Amino acid sequence: MKRIGTFFISTLFTLFLMGEENFMENLELDNDLDYQEKYEEILFYSQNKIYINYCSKEQLEALYFLTDFQILNIIKYREKYGKINSIYELYLIEGIDKLTAEKLHDFICYDEIIINKNFNDFFKCSKHEFINKMTLKSSNLNQNYLGSPLYEYFRYNFFKRDTFSFGLVFEKDANEPFLYQNYLNFISTHFMIENIKKLKRLILGNYKINFGQGLIMKTDNSLGKSSNVMNIQNRENGINRQFSSNETNYLHGIGFCINITKKLKFNSFYSFKNLDGNLKNNKISSIKTDGIFKTKSDFYKKNTFNEHVLGGNLSYTLNNFKIGTNAIFYKYNKELINENLYKKYNYDGKLGYNLSIDYKLVLNYFQLFGETALDKNQHFATINGIIFYPSQTIGIAMLHRFYSKKFVAPYANSFCNNSSIKNEHGLFTSININEFKNIGLSGYFDVYKFPFLKYNIDYPTIGWDGMFQTEFKPNSRYNMYFRYKAKYKEFNNSVDKIKQLSFYTKHSFKYNISYVINNHFFFSNSLEYNYIDYEIKEKNYGFALSQNIGYKKNKINLNVGIIIFDAKKYDNRVYLYEKDVLHTFSNFSFYGEGIKVYINNKFFPLKNFELDTKLTYTHLTNNYKTYNFTNVFEGKLLLKYIVN
Repeated sequence: MKRIGTFFISTLFTLFLMGEENFMENLELDNDLDYQEKYEEILFYSQNKIYINYCSKEQLEALYFLTDFQILNIIKYREKYGKINSIYELYLIEGIDKLTAEKLHDFICYDEIIINKNFNDFFKCSKHEFINKMTLKSSNLNQNYLGSPLYEYFRYNFFKRDTFSFGLVFEKDANEPFLYQNYLNFISTHFMIENIKKLKRLILGNYKINFGQGLIMKTDNSLGKSSNVMNIQNRENGINRQFSSNETNYLHGIGFCINITKKLKFNSFYSFKNLDGNLKNNKISSIKTDGIFKTKSDFYKKNTFNEHVLGGNLSYTLNNFKIGTNAIFYKYNKELINENLYKKYNYDGKLGYNLSIDYKLVLNYFQLFGETALDKNQHFATINGIIFYPSQTIGIAMLHRFYSKKFVAPYANSFCNNSSIKNEHGLFTSININEFKNIGLSGYFDVYKFPFLKYNIDYPTIGWDGMFQTEFKPNSRYNMYFRYKAKYKEFNNSVDKIKQLSFYTKHSFKYNISYVINNHFFFSNSLEYNYIDYEIKEKNYGFALSQNIGYKKNKINLNVGIIIFDAKKYDNRVYLYEKDVLHTFSNFSFYGEGIKVYINNKFFPLKNFELDTKLTYTHLTNNYKTYNFTNVFEGKLLLKYIVN
């Protein structure tokens, strides 16, 4: 505890040096979801800024922190007053508070857009982007695996925004072989062209889909519940390129979007790909989705069956109203079976389909949206929400969802607490207040029930969770927020070999503060504590304290961080954002007891060339059963080169 006390004193000192938090840190969320893809999208727009005076509604929707109400008012302002020339004009737009304006300013430019007048102009302002990333971790040194412990990632992209894109992604996870029995490691390619007369987009290769509220068609990740409580609706971006190294959550084939008229839009796609899983009597008993193949037994599950997917979307937009119809059909060459009781209503057979209708209406200060879907057996699912702005500085939202326990939609990814879109009935409410100068207040409460069994839960259950957050940002240098979260959960508890329900309530507290001293130095600190109050057991706690010091001058950008953590139970794990190499979003969960130290340096030796390094040392003071090590060393290297 002496070490913690000493570190805490130093943290209290930097509480007086508080300041601006990197925008990427605001993506920080307290769960195990993979936000790498969302991070890549945000990073792309931070490096390729949106032309605020010419951009479309869809381009603004890509910035997830903007609400539909704010986007609509930006477009109305442009139509009424002409071009927006500075951040000070953003302050004048209804619904755009100071905090939002400062965020938006980082992703837009006020320049004139370059228009393609002939074929030679087609390639003007195009870019070649090369990225190579490698990671070596001492805990991955295991001779039983088929491949080397080195993680490797390579990406090439030749693109001109809103015009064309060609990309290649290669990834080898740690301990995977580069080539094994004619199985080449993961490679993803795409070719995309955009905005050629009525053809809005055409994609060949790997791509992702996102329509409606994601009730039947969505392969990119959701942000879920976060401090941005008003952003509860899905931002559909149709058919888009796949640049993630995710090896399962994508489609492969062809997809296109056609603007039939200014108001009528048609999307269609076809996909064929091999999938991984376990076979039993030549039937699929389970699907492998982690994309990791380290051992011979892993490769037995490789490409065991295949999938055909055909789908489409037809949407009509009239002023502030939009309605869409969606359909997706999928076929497997082998039959899926369900052997566990909790999987009784999961997808089975070889053939299935989903149909849905989605809508969106923006009417003054009201916004209504939703989607209703059916599967091949006429099982039902629906999600509907309303967002209301009683004033420019106050927003209130409510979202209701009902997913039948029998509903099946393999490509669904909508708002939920469950691991899949089924077996859930819930009501989510939230509020956001920016009534006070430089102070933002937000919170939500979500109550839900699961009418059928779940994994390791043998009874219908209920649950709820809530969050309150206050943020203080008096200027561009200083930022602070406090967050409180509570969660109630029911689970299996065995007493005298008889399974029965028990429950616990988890309380989490987080305090984050940062400050930019000058053009060279900045500090950031984070303190998080949680405890779980069990019905039948003693309380357990989790704790983490982090401090980061940054230095930036000329071609050097240096970050040094230290994290002390103590979370003896997995349920008490603590999530903290961590500075990392470019194109890597690190929101780590800390479990166990120990200390972590890292140094991250970004170096720009030449124009358009970036060299990132990160060295990490983690020491575990207790050797938990989940670990076979007490000291872990990790090194990362990233090379990025851009040719304009």
